[in-house]
Amino acid sequence: FGWGAASGFRIVHFHDIPDEQTTAFTLFAEAVVQRHGTIAPQDAEAWLAGTPPDWAVAPRAGRLPCLFSFDDGFASNYRIARDVLAPLGIKALFFIAPGLIELPEDEQRERIAWTIFDGAVATDELPPDLRLMTWEEITSLKDMGHTIGAHGMLHRQLTRLAGDELDWEIIEAGVELA
Repeated sequence: FGWGAASGFRIVHFHDIPDEQTTAFTLFAEAVVQRHGTIAPQDAEAWLAGTPPDWAVAPRAGRLPCLFSFDDGFASNYRIARDVLAPLGIKALFFIAPGLIELPEDEQRERIAWTIFDGAVATDELPPDLRLMTWEEITSLKDMGHTIGAHGMLHRQLTRLAGDELDWEIIEAGVELA
């Protein structure tokens, strides 16, 4: 980017964060804020477009700020955003698969096992409380100032798709979130 060796930002990426890991996640997030600082998704977007925030040219003691990103749309992400990120002033990026949100519970769990975990975990091996966020929780994330992105319509592997299926998986997921 041409702003010196210590310019840029890091992306810290998470998936499901079970209740029993909340304390560890909180300690991690507090350490990131204190030692590195964070960057909001809209600042990261501007930076990548060539306009870094004013503070980004001289990062904290050469440490890169971090963008928090959450994948798959697990309900725990909403809880973490509300209970951990909000008090710390962290704005994050959340990727969801909109076609999985309204599925009946049993079908949603099958899809989580099959597409998100790529069949490596059987449905009956998933934690009993594992679920995806609801539309209400996703709307609340937006209201808190977070950014929502598409992770494909059904979280299918794009390398296994072609033609209309590929278009639907990518384009319609974005249309659904617009």
